This record gives sequence, structure tokens and C-alpha cells, in this order.
Amino acid sequence: MDKTKGLPVPMLFETSKDEWFEAAANAIADRAALGGTFKTDDLRKAATIPEPRHPNWWGAAFRAAAARGVIEKAGYNESSTRSRSGGSSFIWKTKEQHHERV
Repeated sequence: MDKTKGLPVPMLFETSKDEWFEAAANAIADRAALGGTFKTDDLRKAATIPEPRHPNWWGAAFRAAAARGVIEKAGYNESSTRSRSGGSSFIWKTKEQHHERV
């Protein structure tokens, strides 16, 4: 924990924003290479990368992967991530057979 103005601040990651997005892109590509469908929550739980500084970065990383043609939306589900409070979340599917890491 770090302290900012006397309040504890959890240290979620020690990398820069660019490094986090690169790690997320690679984790998404690795999961997509397995084929089939997967939920955002699945990757969050299984990923070897830490939680980002801002929770919206996950969505941005998935949208970027979709824009690169790695994945595409396959449906919706209710998120099981506690911080999401059961909010809507996408189910993703592999779009291409060969996925290059970033």
C-alpha cells in the first residue's frame, strides 16, 4: 500500500498504462488462440496480469482486440466480478485462427 495524503492506496500494478495494455492484448490473443467462447470475467480471473489502474481499461482492451480482428462479440451475460455488481458483460468468441501477440 502506498499513502497519498494519509489514505492507503492499493498498488494494483507496477507497469505503465502502455505496458498494461500490451499485457492485456497478449492475454486476450492467447485466450482467443484456444478457440471457442469466453467471458471477460474468465480472462480477468485467469490472466497473469494484475488489475488495471482503472476498471474501464478492460473494456478498452477487449474493444481494441475486436478492432484488430482477434475476437468478436458472441452475446451478453451478467458479470460475476464483485466490483461489477452483476452488470452486463460481453461474451467473446475467436474471430481468426491465427492470433499474433502484440
